[in-house]
Amino acid sequence: TEIYTLSLHDALPISVLTRDGLESHILRLALNGELRPYASLPILREYAEVLARAKFRLTKGAQQQVVEGIERAAIVVAPKPHILVCSDPEDNMFLECSETAHADYLITGNLRHFPAAWKSTGVVSSRQFLASI
Repeated sequence: TEIYTLSLHDALPISVLTRDGLESHILRLALNGELRPYASLPILREYAEVLARAKFRLTKGAQQQVVEGIERAAIVVAPKPHILVCSDPEDNMFLECSETAHADYLITGNLRHFPAAWKSTGVVSSRQFLASI
């Protein structure tokens, strides 16, 4: 079985709140070692900031548990290229990570913020990714 390398846009870690969705399935695959997720320190900080938002009502312990799970599963890279192509400048870090990791996919719930592909990385939705594997 091929192990796909991927970068997860910040909407995916929030999927732990739903448990049943496509994003939750992808996150479980990554945490179980069936996918190879990559992250950078700025992405890990973004995950922590997103999970700390009041609207998610997560305890500090739950927030920490999610971030630590992702940190254990992810290969942390230090992107060198500085990319400025996303419509939301905050999202460029995900392309930078994907390029550095030579990720097969960048999985996002916001396709409109990204180019359709970047270098060797396909930019896909959760549904597109799961249909392709």
